Amino acid sequence: SSNSCSLTNLSQSKTEAFKGGSEVKIIVFGATGQVGSALAERARGKTQDWRFIARNDFGGDFLDLRSVTELLDREAPDVIVNAAAMTEVDKAQTEPDIATAINAQAPGVLARYATKRGAYLIHLSTDYVFDGLGIAAKTEDDSISPINVYGKTKAIAEQAIFEQKCKACVLRLTWVYGVNHPNFVTGTVKKLLSGQQVMAFEDQVGSPTAATDIAEVIIKLVINHENSVTITGLYHFANSGYCSRFECARFIEKCLGERATGMISAIQTSSVKLVAARPLNCRLQTLKIQDALNVTPRSWQEAMVEAVDYLTPQW
Repeated sequence: SSNSCSLTNLSQSKTEAFKGGSEVKIIVFGATGQVGSALAERARGKTQDWRFIARNDFGGDFLDLRSVTELLDREAPDVIVNAAAMTEVDKAQTEPDIATAINAQAPGVLARYATKRGAYLIHLSTDYVFDGLGIAAKTEDDSISPINVYGKTKAIAEQAIFEQKCKACVLRLTWVYGVNHPNFVTGTVKKLLSGQQVMAFEDQVGSPTAATDIAEVIIKLVINHENSVTITGLYHFANSGYCSRFECARFIEKCLGERATGMISAIQTSSVKLVAARPLNCRLQTLKIQDALNVTPRSWQEAMVEAVDYLTPQW
């Protein structure tokens, strides 16, 4: 159950953190995304002033940077969480200008605001800033070398944020899945339940990471900031353990038991003509964030069991 996750046992510390003290105004960009919606769910009923902004809200469109700046000036948030991005990797490859505006330029605008107003910026990045070579888990000190437009735009954002020297925490994530969004996990469950074939890469290895667990980390960062322990710098977060996409699909199949009527086929990345290159090694080393926040990420299997349990009755 989710109670065994050390990240979810925060409700007590949350209420304590907000007794007395002034309200902190938090703006979240990307309200309808995987992490944004998990965060909205988790933040419901919290005492701080959380404001979730979707792409179609005024000031939420990262292709209109002036409106983003106007929104920030008007709302004057103390904390900005950037969970907005153009995450469709192949689409980013074919529409690099749009990907650059949303993934690279907009975070720079947020960072400039944070510098000017002393706000705290929490920005979500990706393992795709790495080239995916080797088998070692990447640390925050490893050099980056993105192999597609999506990774390049996210790398530019990281650099822009750190150049601003604002109070910022950049959180690199990997293989994120939210239960109410289209992604590898939800797609696999759907296909297996409806007797379809699942093609899963056996040479891409990483950690499937639940959006709910990322939301808990963000809430913990906000609470620490409230309590004058502002965590800044670059951090990696993922559920613990690693698997290939194929192993992940097989695990989902095992969770579904006899309800799984679809077939899983293992394939190699090189055998599929993808628009954008994919890194094969997506392993992230998460010791730094564990140390900074005193958290132990759940295993990817534990989080996956919970996700599959949630998804199965729906279909």
